[in-house]
Amino acid sequence: MNMRKNENCSLTARGLLWLIVLTIVLSTSAGWAESFSYEGGTLTLEAPKDQLSIRLTPQLLGLWDEYYFTPDAATQKELRTMLDELKLLNYTIDAKFWQEHPEAGYTIVDPANNTEWMMLTGNIVLYTMYELNENSAYMHRRYAECEALTAYLSPILENTLQYAFFDVTTLTGITSATLTMMDGQTETLTDPEQLYQLEYWFSNAQYVRAPSCPTGNGMLTLTTGTGEVVELLLTVDRCPYFSINGIYYDYTPAELRGAMGEGEIYPNDYLFTFFPTIQFEPVDLHPLHQQTQPLI
Repeated sequence: MNMRKNENCSLTARGLLWLIVLTIVLSTSAGWAESFSYEGGTLTLEAPKDQLSIRLTPQLLGLWDEYYFTPDAATQKELRTMLDELKLLNYTIDAKFWQEHPEAGYTIVDPANNTEWMMLTGNIVLYTMYELNENSAYMHRRYAECEALTAYLSPILENTLQYAFFDVTTLTGITSATLTMMDGQTETLTDPEQLYQLEYWFSNAQYVRAPSCPTGNGMLTLTTGTGEVVELLLTVDRCPYFSINGIYYDYTPAELRGAMGEGEIYPNDYLFTFFPTIQFEPVDLHPLHQQTQPLI
């Protein structure tokens, strides 16, 4: 069966908590970082301390998964008002919650107050406040309905950064696929049978919560039958994941998902065999595995 055993080293709850704290400290201590133009806006590698910003994952090759977009003063004011008016509700943030409310691919962050608002589909936002003390740290979570906030912010991101939800089921009739690696390697695939395999994988991909697997080392650029060009960010380990504008997908074949046991994955080695000139050295985060031949 085309899957491999994947043994994760899980963090303890305490370790995870301090990892979150470290992330906050690192993201707020440096102030403004280097900025650069992206589409019609500007992104930075760090969030500004004293303003709201939007953490997102654009289609960029590089060492960073996440970047920050800081809206103008008028937008800042409107966002503050909308966030203050949210009616926060208690809810158990468990697997059922995440299944019902997939991520929308971006998060509003407020480093000065140690808070963030993760946007979810269905006009839901997940509020998180980090309480940092000398010897401990706590994470308080609530959720709220946010139809007005979504209606206001989504068009700004789409019009300024071309950052919007993409329906992967439209990835059909692929006529070419170009794989580009961060080190400059590139190869274009035009074989019809292999392109059909890519289409089968990607158009049937299933949403997953943002995984721990890093992205940004490889970009797969697809041209569809309608002439549309779509970029997929690939993970740099062997996990079968890609992302489009901050939303992650698992392209494990549908007929295998139900048969896979805990810790088993469909390795992306199969995809890279279609690009033989690319020298890909995956960051193997899960070295213990078993894998067999792919099912086409």
